Amino acid sequence: MSKGICGACMKRCPVNAITKDGHDKAKCRMKAYGDAAKELATSYGGDGKQTAGCALCQTNVPCEFRNPNKAVVRV
Repeated sequence: MSKGICGACMKRCPVNAITKDGHDKAKCRMKAYGDAAKELATSYGGDGKQTAGCALCQTNVPCEFRNPNKAVVRV
């Protein structure tokens, strides 16, 4: 959350690792690569030693395909 005005990424985070105070990377890492993620990977027939991560905060949000802070240049 760059300027604290949107918050869509905060709403998408399943473990509330993103707040107005910042990004709790340890909490995020545990969700994406912890035991529960490994068990989920195994349940889908995956290795169990590796996970796919989470990234829900980066999908279905206004800045998914563009930087909302970048000025739009009109020609």
